Amino acid sequence: WFDEDALPLTFTDVGGGQLLSSALKIGGIIRDLNLLGLEEGCTVTWSLQSGPSTVTFSSTSSLITSVQFGGGGTHVLGLLVESSPLSDVSYSYSAVLQIDLQV
Repeated sequence: WFDEDALPLTFTDVGGGQLLSSALKIGGIIRDLNLLGLEEGCTVTWSLQSGPSTVTFSSTSSLITSVQFGGGGTHVLGLLVESSPLSDVSYSYSAVLQIDLQV
């Protein structure tokens, strides 16, 4: 999910022709893990799967984080949640979030 109320994002010229967007709050909900009590000890990783510019996450290892974009276009963000190697139950969930931005 992402905070639709924060759209449209504003872009600031940070020098050298580079842009940086205002922060967008994003997050993931893993219902199955919560129901099974497995959310403890899992590893969370946010990443840029594809897009025309760079992105900066406030935290790549938290379910709820903020992201800033280096320009407009279609960005696909990935969320990967994996079990701890010490867990009795093995799981791996991945999801993508597509965000279309105009500068």
